[in-house]
Amino acid sequence: MGSGVEAVMPPFKYSIPFSEIKEIKIIDNIPWYAGWGVRLWGRRLAFISMRKSAVSIEKKKGFFRKLILTTQNPEDFIKRLEEEME
Repeated sequence: MGSGVEAVMPPFKYSIPFSEIKEIKIIDNIPWYAGWGVRLWGRRLAFISMRKSAVSIEKKKGFFRKLILTTQNPEDFIKRLEEEME
């Protein structure tokens, strides 16, 4: 993973350095009406590619305070992310 988390959905890309991460958690299924792609919900930025549980990464500061990502295995993603941050 390197020095942070990078969400990519061409042509969009968004990065969060590990030092900016405040909290990481799993959120329940993304609602069907959210659609797929990059979504802006207030100060949340979402990269949605599937209908299932997602990972929510809360930042300490910045305009976008939360990044929401869909992954194949959210539990494994969080485990690997926490290992990288140690």
